Amino acid sequence: MGLHLLLVPAGSETHRVEYPPQNPTVAAAFILGVTAFVAATTLLVKALENEVLEAPLHPLQTTMAGFCLPF
Repeated sequence: MGLHLLLVPAGSETHRVEYPPQNPTVAAAFILGVTAFVAATTLLVKALENEVLEAPLHPLQTTMAGFCLPF
């Protein structure tokens, strides 16, 4: 009962492509891991914005850090 995609090339018979089984436990673990990573980088950017670590950075630098750190 999995998902099937029918591909019909010109001039040949029908081919069926099967997808691997889904694993919701692994998917949930990835979602939680990514959420924790984004939260940690957001807190790091906030720490760079204030005088928590050292002298505060320029607002444009913290904005770029907010865009670059999650990637």
